[in-house]
Amino acid sequence: MNKSEVLAFLNANPDCHLATVEGNKPHVRAIGIWRTDENGIILQTSTVKDLYKQLSE
Repeated sequence: MNKSEVLAFLNANPDCHLATVEGNKPHVRAIGIWRTDENGIILQTSTVKDLYKQLSE
């Protein structure tokens, strides 16, 4: 797949699983992809969630 095909696939299939690590423990959760384009991938979360804090570190 080339980049445009990957972006099209992600836009057509916005549900995915994302893994983070906190204190050497993995956390995998379902997450929605808000949008993908040439600038990157935008994930859907909230600033009050642990996921946001883990991604911000």
